[in-house]
Amino acid sequence: MNLTMKFGLKYYFHPTPKKIRLFGDSLAAASVFVSTMTILEGHKEIAIAVFISGWVGKFISNMFADVDQKADNNSTEASS
Repeated sequence: MNLTMKFGLKYYFHPTPKKIRLFGDSLAAASVFVSTMTILEGHKEIAIAVFISGWVGKFISNMFADVDQKADNNSTEASS
């Protein structure tokens, strides 16, 4: 079994590697915390930018997948 890390929109619904998932979830949690603190300080525009960038990062982290290289080759041949 030869696992390789792949990235792309087609891997969005595949299982995300644990370290990447942990990073994405931490990024999302930190962006929510920073946005909340920024709103309380009265900087609404900065809070919105931080919140959006955190969730975009979380979305991108879901596009990583550990894929068995042999199974990935078979799936691309079957779809052709």
